[in-house]
Amino acid sequence: MIKYCKEQPSSACAYFFFDSRNAESELSLHEKFIRSLILQLWHQLGRIPVALKDVYGDGPSHPQPSLAVLEAALQTIIGEFQHAYIIIDALDECADRHKLLRWVKDISRWRGGRLHILLSSRRERDIEDSLAIINELGRVSFAGGSTNPDIVKFIDESLVELKRWDYEIRRLIRGTLLEGADGSFRWVALQLKELIQCSNLRDLKQQLRKLPKGIEETYERLLLRARASKRDDLRRFLQWLAFSERPIALEELAEVVTVDLQASNRPCYDPDLRSMDVKDALTICSGFVAQFEGIIKLSHMSVKDYLLSDQIASGPAAYYQINSNQSHS
Repeated sequence: MIKYCKEQPSSACAYFFFDSRNAESELSLHEKFIRSLILQLWHQLGRIPVALKDVYGDGPSHPQPSLAVLEAALQTIIGEFQHAYIIIDALDECADRHKLLRWVKDISRWRGGRLHILLSSRRERDIEDSLAIINELGRVSFAGGSTNPDIVKFIDESLVELKRWDYEIRRLIRGTLLEGADGSFRWVALQLKELIQCSNLRDLKQQLRKLPKGIEETYERLLLRARASKRDDLRRFLQWLAFSERPIALEELAEVVTVDLQASNRPCYDPDLRSMDVKDALTICSGFVAQFEGIIKLSHMSVKDYLLSDQIASGPAAYYQINSNQSHS
């Protein structure tokens, strides 16, 4: 889409990915989304649109515009193009999605065929109800399909690396994973990670027979497998990642455990609790986190959802349940 728009000067493309894996609000707010679209479209326009001059007036000293003013400015800027394409990823992770859904309904009433929108979201009741009234909106579901071609491709590419297993074994792995995937990339990726560690055929077949049903059971198994001496560290790492208000570097995450919460009088700092290698934090959190350019985040929104859920509270991994009030106390 970006390549197409670059070749069409009268067209523009803007996108936004909502991310609520931690409490970093800027990536989950509707107003941040609107401001980002304005900035992206402005750059592609090649000049400062009149709408922005009206909004920001004489510069930094000008009062900050309201959300309504920003939305009106965005509509005007979109009108500068013959076609504008907006991609909204993970709509369900918008912290104030009632505003976003209201905006989507509003723009669906625009006429002229200039605006084209692609939305992605998990299926949630309020989202489905809000979008159901938009007649022009087409729907494509990727949920519940074990034969999702992208999942098939991902499995096939991953199995190429398992050279120690012959064709028949790789075919067995492929078929078993496709049968249990239920449309979940995350589930498949975690099972492959486990299967790769099998050192002999009996272990592999046993692992395939006992694959967890669904992503929640997968997370439960990972938590229950944690070493007893590292349970407290794992819980604290996950708690910090779920509710951090800014990105956390690996070195910062590793430092979390240096606060002794079990000290006799009150919590205190104890440098002796610091790991000799900061990468130990990644090992402890294996399966739950992702690292990019030194920043650590929960690997998927489903991790946070599970840690906050009633399901974990009533199961054998209840020790790891977290909540907002407790995490900020």
